[in-house]
Amino acid sequence: MLLTTALSTSKSNTEKGFLYVFIIAWIGSIILTFNCKFLDGKIGICQMSCLLAYCLFPITFVAIIIALFNTTKAGIKVLITGICCVLSFFSSIGFIISLITQNKKIIVDFPIFFVLFVSSTFCN
Repeated sequence: MLLTTALSTSKSNTEKGFLYVFIIAWIGSIILTFNCKFLDGKIGICQMSCLLAYCLFPITFVAIIIALFNTTKAGIKVLITGICCVLSFFSSIGFIISLITQNKKIIVDFPIFFVLFVSSTFCN
């Protein structure tokens, strides 16, 4: 909810911002759950949506900072957003290690990074 509030700076973008983040979070968690299930993982759809919500916090924090300071320099936005995307990805690895065997971990990590990357592109 904080991410959609930070992303929507004008009234016309409020519904689109909420729609995009909602679709990315839920469709992403459904796809990631099926990916884990196909790889013999032990995770449910609610656990995956909670994992994504937890890992989206640094991206949400950056979106709030960018909205508050109204930064227009693209280089600073991309650098800070990229750092937070990587931080979000590494925070998800701790959860995934316990759910997937070690030899299948990279197959599960890439889609999670992709969902986090797509979510972080809305901060810029």
